[in-house]
Amino acid sequence: MPFHGIAPRSHYAYTTPYAFTGTKHRDAERDDRITRGTTVVSSRENRPTMLLQRPDARAGVSVRAGTALKVVDYQRGWHKVETMGEEKLRGWISMDSGPILRPQLATPGIDKKYLEFDRVDGRAFTGPVRIEDISQGYLGDCYLVAGLAALAHSAPGLIRDAVRNGKRDGTYEVSFDRIGENGRNYGERRLVIDNWFPTKNDHMLYANGGRKEVARNHLDEFEDYDRPLWPSILEKAFATIAGGYAELDKGGYPDHVFYALTGNKPLGFDLGRKGSEESKEAIDELKRALRRGDPITAETKDRDKVKGIYSNHTYVAVGYTKDKVILRNPHDTRTPLAVSYEDFQRAFESISIAVVD
Repeated sequence: MPFHGIAPRSHYAYTTPYAFTGTKHRDAERDDRITRGTTVVSSRENRPTMLLQRPDARAGVSVRAGTALKVVDYQRGWHKVETMGEEKLRGWISMDSGPILRPQLATPGIDKKYLEFDRVDGRAFTGPVRIEDISQGYLGDCYLVAGLAALAHSAPGLIRDAVRNGKRDGTYEVSFDRIGENGRNYGERRLVIDNWFPTKNDHMLYANGGRKEVARNHLDEFEDYDRPLWPSILEKAFATIAGGYAELDKGGYPDHVFYALTGNKPLGFDLGRKGSEESKEAIDELKRALRRGDPITAETKDRDKVKGIYSNHTYVAVGYTKDKVILRNPHDTRTPLAVSYEDFQRAFESISIAVVD
């Protein structure tokens, strides 16, 4: 599946972050009929869920706790659901006597064959916010992860200010600035995010999930407070606004993240052709921003130009030397990547600089 995901600048640049029109996620109540096609998970966190052969039947099949289910039908207080795997299990769950079905955010179709959801009882923060806290998982939202990583590296206080513990156990409050298409800041919006996250084999699937060649993070690492949950919480908040994880997977631009968490319009510079005045000016701006300590992302071109640099991808700029730019890849933010200025001009299309008050 794609791990990249930058939408064309003409579509995303300097627009309101997903327009902030997403419906707030809420738990299902027993009198709520759930729309067909909705992904749900049983409220019975530690027990299997029974899918009956038909309404009022005594026989059926059992699925493990946390199994993602899709609602496929409804009859007189009963939901018919099916598992997401290739070998689908189907059955009925009573709205009256069965477990509460909690709607979850939509995920990319390619993930549904192994998708699960788990409630992760971790802490948003386990120490100082660091760029190494976050990594991109099996979702094409490099622009989002890179934007958050850039803020974690250069303005960690903004990450801390954005996430607070919620009033109910297992919830968090996330604060965003609402920026209109005219650039006007319409003030703060708060979302309540619960601690149910997409998982696979007891590992995080998306933010903090890691890629195939990078060890993925087990849920125990979060519940033992060895790793913070803020990356997964913020990713889920953006997914809530966008209308699901599947929408994040379609691509975007780090401007959304900078807008939402700084309240200011970011600065953007195109690199133009290699060796051009435009490219030289953009690199000069990059160096000035790095000396100021600004959060910076760099977006690559739509074709591979330099070995080891992914196309259609977003990186974080963290430093520079006399002849190289130092980057971090959201696939694995632990390891710096040094790129010559010549290769930087060949492979990269633009840079985005957050404006932090």
